Amino acid sequence: MYTGCLHIASRIKQLLFMRNRFECILLLVLWPSLLVGQGECGTMMSRADKELALTLSREVDTYDMQETYSIRDFPVSVHMVRTDEGEGNLSEEELRGAFRQLNDVYIGANIRFVQYGEVHYTDDSRLFDFDARTERGKAFLENQLVPNTINLFIFNEVETPSGLVCGYAYLPSYERDWVVMDKDCMLTGTLEHEMGHYFGLFHTHGEGWYTAELPDASNCDIAGDLICDTPADPNLSEYDDFCTDACQLSEPILYKGRLYQPDPTNYMSYNPFRHCRSRFTEGQYQKMAHTAKHERSYLLRAEDEKPPTSSILSGSFSLTISGDELPVKRSCNLYKTVEYYYAPTHFRMGFKNHQPIYVYVLNFSPDKTCSLLYPRSDESAYVSETFIEQSLDVLFTLEDPPGKEYLCILYAEEVLAIEEIVAKIDKVKGNFVQRLYRVLGDKIVWEEDAFYWDHAIMFSAMGRGNSVMPLIVEIDHR
Repeated sequence: MYTGCLHIASRIKQLLFMRNRFECILLLVLWPSLLVGQGECGTMMSRADKELALTLSREVDTYDMQETYSIRDFPVSVHMVRTDEGEGNLSEEELRGAFRQLNDVYIGANIRFVQYGEVHYTDDSRLFDFDARTERGKAFLENQLVPNTINLFIFNEVETPSGLVCGYAYLPSYERDWVVMDKDCMLTGTLEHEMGHYFGLFHTHGEGWYTAELPDASNCDIAGDLICDTPADPNLSEYDDFCTDACQLSEPILYKGRLYQPDPTNYMSYNPFRHCRSRFTEGQYQKMAHTAKHERSYLLRAEDEKPPTSSILSGSFSLTISGDELPVKRSCNLYKTVEYYYAPTHFRMGFKNHQPIYVYVLNFSPDKTCSLLYPRSDESAYVSETFIEQSLDVLFTLEDPPGKEYLCILYAEEVLAIEEIVAKIDKVKGNFVQRLYRVLGDKIVWEEDAFYWDHAIMFSAMGRGNSVMPLIVEIDHR
């Protein structure tokens, strides 16, 4: 069933035009109820949603988030509805900002959203304010759907049987690939909330309006949102006076004789201060990553698809010990060594480029620090010679502490501010792959435009003028 987040902006806008003193006093009196509305999200979730979640919960728990996975690209078809005059929706920069904000959050679940094709514009004032209750509205959504993509519909306002909402989405059991949004809510954290539903998350207070989860978490696996690292939540929209603008609770909430301390910063909560919703827990990331890999895997590009027919970027990376190349296994653009190695093992590195290109080699050590191995201060990143094995005059040596060691070669179509990139990788959160994607963002070649060989560290890809192609090798350092 769809989920919806109550949108009261239009009501407040109307009240802001009041001129006399009585109306202003009335606004102040009504403000708290306007802020919370008649139910922050109006979720109508079926028994099938909870049954599916309970069935999969044991499998989800075995999904190891300490393991490093490749980032998977999910295509998003964007549909914007404007007035007859072609006005009244997001600008291109606002849309890019929404994608940047969304990806910065979802990289933690090994998910990246990429815009699929151009924006689909519909200039029709009759649909500008969308009403999901009408046959016209339902038919519009179904007729616009682009198969095998997430369809993101953006309207001026969105109305459902629950009333005006910020947006709604469908949980995986419905196999409906669309998210409907009010344009004014695109940068408020609501898009992150709705995508959470799309990838299987419930509200932190659970499937109903009030939680059945106990504050001591003794039934966290069968009640509430079924995720045990999200504190039990009696539904913050019912206790908005406990929420503060500083994104904290003023005091624990007494509900049914028990004290609750819900998290007012969770994206899936009903905290009326939307700017406070800014995080997912590890358990929520685990759930979304599992859903992406299994329940939503039909949206992913098949890994064995043929390489692009007109490659703009292509090349390879080699790691050898005493002249023997390291055996590797591949998951998308992440290669992992088949064998494990001890310090101080020495590796020789080399690469081959098939076009003039800028080349950089990074190391990310088990102590979570990033360093630049190539080019050094007296070397240039630009390589003009092609189809020649370039042997790097760099001897890489494993040093303690043991753990997962990463070598990454970046093929770039333009010069990179590599020292700044290395510094940012050190500062952001996540494993190395997540950090790299957070820092380079949409410069990294889209998954659908790239092909990787299985048993050789080699790629072929379509570039877009400013693209970066990473080849990442994880070394098991014992």
